Amino acid sequence: DRCMICTVPDTNNVHSVWVSQVLAWCPKFNRVYTNDPLTSLLFLEKGIPVEKIPFFNREKYEGTKIRRKIALDEDWREYLHPEVVKVIEDIGGVRRLKELYNL
Repeated sequence: DRCMICTVPDTNNVHSVWVSQVLAWCPKFNRVYTNDPLTSLLFLEKGIPVEKIPFFNREKYEGTKIRRKIALDEDWREYLHPEVVKVIEDIGGVRRLKELYNL
C-alpha cells in the first residue's frame, strides 16, 4: 500500500463538512490514519475505515512539546525532518505558534 499526506484547508470547526472537505482535496483513498477521536468518528460515520497511528518514542516526539519549544524559541528543529522544518518556516509557523501562545 501507498501512503500520502494531503494538505486540506481548515473548516473552522464546522465538523460536519470535514470529511467532504478531505474527499474533495485528496486523491481517492481507502482508509484514514488518525489518533484523533473526533476525526475517527467522522470518517467511520461515512463508512471509511480508520486505523490508529502507532506512536514512536512519544516522550521525545510529542507534538505539544515540540510546538511549545517552537513558540518559546527553544531548540526544536532537531525533533523534525528537515522538510517539515522547511514547511513550518515557509508558512510562518513560528510566528503563528507565538501568536497562539500569546508571545
